[in-house]
Amino acid sequence: MNDKIAIYLRLSLADGDLKKGSKDESNSIENQRMLLHDYIGKQEDLFGEIVEYVDDGYTGTNFNRPAFQKMIVDLKQGDIKVIMVKDLSRLGRDYIGVGDYIEQIFPLMGVRFIAVNNSFDSMKLNNGTPGIEVAVSNLVNNMAGILQKRFGLLWKRTGRTGKPPARMFLLDMCGTRKVGSGGRLTRRQHPA
Repeated sequence: MNDKIAIYLRLSLADGDLKKGSKDESNSIENQRMLLHDYIGKQEDLFGEIVEYVDDGYTGTNFNRPAFQKMIVDLKQGDIKVIMVKDLSRLGRDYIGVGDYIEQIFPLMGVRFIAVNNSFDSMKLNNGTPGIEVAVSNLVNNMAGILQKRFGLLWKRTGRTGKPPARMFLLDMCGTRKVGSGGRLTRRQHPA
């Protein structure tokens, strides 16, 4: 088994400063890289070849990302002993999927998982399972992904309607909508 340390870097296109043709990589990816390399340099128990997996411009709401999939293939081949991310949201924003990787897949494969900004290190777990802090952080990341999608759609609609996006967001979240030429608000009927 090789002693490779995988650092996984991800940034959604919606979050980043990466524009077509302007530069090869977003600033956030570079900041994640520096943070993780700095962390590795300060840890006496982390040594080995560092391999980077970068998904710049990919959503965290699913795991259909080229670099992530390549990392999983390398993991299955036994090439990786540690996987590191800046925080749990970089691994993903799918609460159930991220939980499966942290609690089942990585431990089953004998891989240490570290989320630096969450102060999470699977090697330092007290009772073998992540604490409530990780569960709450994971849930918040999931909700952030949902809200980001929802607000993004509302922002696009704003261009057509001319209404401020915050008002549309609140109206949509409260279950109201504008109906008819009079512009009155009515409750939206939610399916049971």
